[in-house]
This record gives sequence, structure tokens and C-alpha cells, in this order.
Amino acid sequence: MSVMLKTLYKPISKEMKHVESLIETYMRDEESERILEINNHSLSSKGKRLRPAMVLFSYYAHGGTGNKDDLETVCKIAAAIELIHMASLIHDDVIDHAPERHNSPTINNKWGDEVAVVQGVYLYSVSLQLIAEAGNLEILKNISHTVKALCQGELTQILGRETFEKSIPLYLEILRKKTGVLFRLACQSGAILAKAEKEKTEKIERFGENLGLVFQIADDYMDIMGDAETLGKVPGQDFDLGEITLPLLYLIEECTSKEEREKLESIIESKDISNLEQLRDEIKKSQALPKTKALAGQYLKDSLDIANALPATPVKKSLVKLVEFIEKRAFPN
Repeated sequence: MSVMLKTLYKPISKEMKHVESLIETYMRDEESERILEINNHSLSSKGKRLRPAMVLFSYYAHGGTGNKDDLETVCKIAAAIELIHMASLIHDDVIDHAPERHNSPTINNKWGDEVAVVQGVYLYSVSLQLIAEAGNLEILKNISHTVKALCQGELTQILGRETFEKSIPLYLEILRKKTGVLFRLACQSGAILAKAEKEKTEKIERFGENLGLVFQIADDYMDIMGDAETLGKVPGQDFDLGEITLPLLYLIEECTSKEEREKLESIIESKDISNLEQLRDEIKKSQALPKTKALAGQYLKDSLDIANALPATPVKKSLVKLVEFIEKRAFPN
């Protein structure tokens, strides 16, 4: 975890430790040594823990008191949402045939696709256990809708591979379902547990969804333009699978002739990693990067406006800093 993230998590540091403890306790409640080994592998790569942090930030930003009983429920929901995220990543790695994540071997690489698929479902089941113990039917309903949306987004993306009919609105809808909904759920859950008004809940939902969109736009851009060290995985995986992501959609839009478009489509269709450098050069010469940054900037500005309108608390400062963190992560240069 970066120094910046540790700093902005300070107002919720104790709660985040408890969330981590819950995840570890429930994943290590396992008699089989072989399954425990896989669980420990999942735990060894903790990631940024953004989603549970957003549950807690949203809870306190909307007047959550932090009394013992409420806080246990909040932390269980935060842990459950992180486990859903972890499960979705394991399944993503299977779908994408990814060898690495966070500079470590993926479960599918180390134990095979069959184990990885079941491990993802295992994490969903642990998440359901935590949600059931939290005992909030409204959040259970929202989580059910969110997991369904995650699957819809993934299916739409897979079924749309290697087709040049994808539009920017369709691409953004896939992103909303694949990434935006889980960020949205995190913020929504915190507000609901704080008993926030509907209007305030809807605003913080939008805050989360916006950041989720920027997060994924950045990942898609870096898959083409980034390096293994920055990404924590091998670049070009989306390109290799035939994904038509935002920079490529903008690049295709700029084609001024049928011949130019056909040539570009031929390079993309080849899925030849040796052509990636040529695509990078084309993107650098085009307006694809400025347009990608501009779209991400719209979402970031909206989230920043929402954060700035919150009551003045240490949590508000952290939410403002969180927008800045995601902006720097998205486009560091």
C-alpha cells in the first residue's frame, strides 16, 4: 500500500485493521491445508483495499456514530465487499488467461483454471456468510443486484470481443457494470448504515461510481501504454484478447478514410503483441490520450464536487485526497 493511501486511511485506520482481521479470520477458518494454502496466497496480495475504505468513509461522512454494534456491521459489510472484489479478480484472471497480478502468480497460473474458478466461488460464499451475519436486508438486496451487474458486464465484454461495432456509450456501460457498481455499492452501503437521506445516498453513490469508471479507464489505457512494473502484470493482455478499449475506440474514430480504418482494424485483429508498439505510436500521434484524459477528468471533477460539499471532517479531507490519489494513479504524467 502506498504512503499516500496510508495517510488518507488514517481517520479509519482502526476500522481498516478490523476489516483486515475479519477477512483473514474467515478465510483461515479452514480445515484443509491445501485449501488454506490457496487462501493464504489470496491474502498475500492485499491490494489497495479501496472498496472497504469507501464503505467506512461513506459511513462516517454521513454521520455514522461508530458505536460498537453498528461498527461491527459496517466492518462485516466492508469485508464482504472486498471479498466480492477479490473473487471477481480471480475469475477475471481465468477469463483473461493472466499469468500475474500484483507481481505475483495468479491462482490459475499456479493451480490451474478449475481451482481458480472454484476459489472465486469460495470467496463469494465467505462474503455471503459475512453479509448474512450483518443482517441488513436492504444491503443484501443491493449486493445481489451488484453481483448480477458484475456478471452482465463481464458477459457483455466477452461477447463483444473482436467486434468493431462497440460504441463509446456501450464501452462505458460495460465499465459501470464491471467496476463502477462495486465502488458505488461500497459508498451506498456506508450511507445506508449511517441512515443517510436518499438524496445524500444517491450523491455518494455517484461519487463511487465515477471513481470506479476512472479506475478502469486508466487500467485499459495502461494495458496499452504501460509497463509491467507499473501495472503489476504483463501489459497487452486486453489487446491480446481482442478487447476494443477506450483509447482504441478514440483512435478508430479519428480514421479519415476506409483504408486507414481497415489498416488499423487489421492491426487490432491480429492480436499480435509485436504490433503493440505500433499501436502505441499511433495513439501518441492522435488525440486518443487527450480525449481519454478529458473524459476521466469529467468523472473526477464530479466526484470532487460531491466530496467538497460534505461536512468538514477528517473523513471529508480523505475523500478529497482519494480523488486526487485516483487521478494521479490514472494519469501520472
